[in-house]
Amino acid sequence: MIKKMLTKRNLVLQSSLTFFSLSILQLTTWIPLRFWGAWGGGNFLDTFQILRYGKCYGYVGLSVYENLGTNCSNYLYGRTLLQLLSNLKIDVSLTQIFGYTFLLLLAVGLTMVFPIRNPKDFLIFAMVLFSPPVMLLADRGNFDILIFFILIYVAKFVSRGNFFIAYILLSVTVLLKYYTAPVFLLLIFYSKLSRDRVMGIVLMFTCSGFALRDIAITEAQYPHGSDAQFGFTIWGEYLNKYSSTQVNEIWIYSISTTIFVSVLILTFILSQKFTKPELNFLDKTDWKKFAFWIFLVISISCYFGGMNFDYRLIYFASTLLLAIRIFSSSYSQKVLYTLALVLWLSFPSGGLQPFGDLVIEILVSYTLISLGTEVIKKKYSKAKNKLL
Repeated sequence: MIKKMLTKRNLVLQSSLTFFSLSILQLTTWIPLRFWGAWGGGNFLDTFQILRYGKCYGYVGLSVYENLGTNCSNYLYGRTLLQLLSNLKIDVSLTQIFGYTFLLLLAVGLTMVFPIRNPKDFLIFAMVLFSPPVMLLADRGNFDILIFFILIYVAKFVSRGNFFIAYILLSVTVLLKYYTAPVFLLLIFYSKLSRDRVMGIVLMFTCSGFALRDIAITEAQYPHGSDAQFGFTIWGEYLNKYSSTQVNEIWIYSISTTIFVSVLILTFILSQKFTKPELNFLDKTDWKKFAFWIFLVISISCYFGGMNFDYRLIYFASTLLLAIRIFSSSYSQKVLYTLALVLWLSFPSGGLQPFGDLVIEILVSYTLISLGTEVIKKKYSKAKNKLL
């Protein structure tokens, strides 16, 4: 009982100090981000834009998806959030309240994912918190923070066996932004009861239908480029940036696919020399272990789904932070180095950004190889047991 109270007190203290640190950065206009030349402009720009779109939706409706070049056009995500904001008459006057609420959710979420236990943990946590992608996420007040926080509770409810609430919460995230949809497959895979699986399948197709409906009427292009972004097609984007001739989408995907396959093969060859971590597919009793899988799935889906701004590296960061806790100390040390490279070199970093993006590609390749190896081992073991 006393140990539980001390743990809660430590979590509250860490969350409070983290929120205080983020608030100071906000009040001082994010000097580190300005140094990197990646400052979002302050005043929670993403929050401001979404609240503005909510007000616009009340006036122009689905015209927010049109490519008109106005402040009330070029919206890219689900209409559900806009309908809610419009019906509740929430507008840009509440930007600061929403922004600081998001800072608090980010502080609490990161604390839950990686509570500090010793001085080394403090340094790791500070390295993540003050990394450019996480600061950019906080600076802009992205609704991705809300999604990140909700996903933690999806993992918590799954660990308690309450798939009903987990599916409802996951549906909310998909209706906000589409990239969490693949997590439905993970939950369906983990569900043991038929009713839970049926519910998951129904909600997955329903939410995916809503997402495809909104994507179909979206006229504006999703942001793409090599600056402060990551994704499967990053190498084609680099070619467009540094080459005198611009290549089309076919060439971008061809070049990126060739490089990815090469990295995948090379990673496979080199990985045979190292011991892979044991991946337990069936352990959902510990919410952190299940959260690891959730963030891993989203990291991979964001990587292959298209170019993403670097603030979505919060999912890669959370995956690696949880890996440090879950896996053995020898493997955790390698994860720590990878975490530092992903967060600090994938961002515009004095010409080293391509190296950071290469580390992300190696990480994705290694993950796919590890998953594939584990699946093959389990299938081989089952087949062998049947023969015996």
